[in-house]
Amino acid sequence: MKEERHYGKFYLDTFSPVPGRLVLNHDSSHLIIWDCGKKYFTLWKRTVYGLTSHGQYVTLLDCSTPRSMLGVEHVHGDYFEAKVDFKFAILGEEKFVEQNEEFIAARFCFEGLTNFFGLSAHDCTELSDDGYPVVSRSSNTVYGDISILSRRTNLSGSWFRIDEEALVEVAFTRKEFADNVWKIVRDLHYLFGLFIRNLPKLLYVRIFKEFDDEYTRIYSVEERKGDDSIKDGPPVDDFLASPEFCPNNFAEVIKEWISKIQDTERNTAVLMFFDCFFSSKFTPERHIKICSAFNHLPECDRKYTSGKTTSNLKHIVQNRFEMISKGLEHYYEFEEMEIVIEFAVKCRNFYVHGQNRMYSNIFMEVEFRQHLTSTLEFIFGMSLLLECGWNPQDWFKRFQSSFTQRHPFSSYLVRCFSSTCSLINRRQIIERDSEVAADKKSTHN
Repeated sequence: MKEERHYGKFYLDTFSPVPGRLVLNHDSSHLIIWDCGKKYFTLWKRTVYGLTSHGQYVTLLDCSTPRSMLGVEHVHGDYFEAKVDFKFAILGEEKFVEQNEEFIAARFCFEGLTNFFGLSAHDCTELSDDGYPVVSRSSNTVYGDISILSRRTNLSGSWFRIDEEALVEVAFTRKEFADNVWKIVRDLHYLFGLFIRNLPKLLYVRIFKEFDDEYTRIYSVEERKGDDSIKDGPPVDDFLASPEFCPNNFAEVIKEWISKIQDTERNTAVLMFFDCFFSSKFTPERHIKICSAFNHLPECDRKYTSGKTTSNLKHIVQNRFEMISKGLEHYYEFEEMEIVIEFAVKCRNFYVHGQNRMYSNIFMEVEFRQHLTSTLEFIFGMSLLLECGWNPQDWFKRFQSSFTQRHPFSSYLVRCFSSTCSLINRRQIIERDSEVAADKKSTHN
């Protein structure tokens, strides 16, 4: 995204506007405001409106500052300046009122997903209404048709430098309010992050009142989560799914994902899972949260094959694992997973209630905690994908022939057997030492 600067007047309070400069770029989007003789500004609300010198309306959402009173620093003469951060910047030909607006379509773009969508590998025969090649299309989803489009742009005015980016387009079945636009952007954002093991940076969203009339541009300045080492795109061999390798299944998974995520309880559970999945440290808090994600699953996701519902965490996890065991039975054989699941639940109870202190050494060691937490995240995420109709065949072919197992699910399967063996050996040692200590105590008494 090339840096943009917009000068204009902005309303930070209920009084008169102040002049300012809006800066939009990859790394440090912000608003700088100035005033003469004023040594502080008050940010009364989290939404700031403005009007640029070119007549564009500006809406800044989720504005924040380090303090309730904006700090200022002296610049030239009697002028003072202050900085305002925000989450979304919205530019349009008219004022954006979030509660009232309805839209017929949305387009959004992520950074570094050219390889994931396989743009250069596709010979697209279908074009969008405005001429963009269609890489993939999921028709008749809950919201409408979802398409992946390929867009090529000329950089710096030189035809020698061609940049290619992927646009995600949602053509709504009926007009949607802004809240639903944000929701579908978030839902697809997380799904793509699950596919590639890292949450890609959302560059911007464009929303439309009519197909031929771009209403406004929305720039996201959300911070990146996950590993920055794949900022320019993850290894192709490590995608769980991609329109390049399995276009039909990719489109089907998107459709089912959007449908299942509508359930409020499941949506809450999935968001808790992603908080863990995109985290970089295996802390006790992360382990507790992924356990809570299982407990927040709706009743229909906590049923045994017999139809009975359980609220027992161990049984919920085992039930979800059965789905994986059947879905991956032709590709991978799991060993002693019942023991790992049992210890993962005991680990949670140790952190929360102080139970199972006999195994405290296991729970406090990072190596074992990582394996137990990764097991729960693998079971939750993999079972969710399988529920959405994901076919693992293509992924396993690439996984088995690749030396770059950097996706958490790939690396988990690589080390699963050895980590489980280490866990079982440590448990046997602890239980044997405990029995010996008990025998000595009874003999002494």
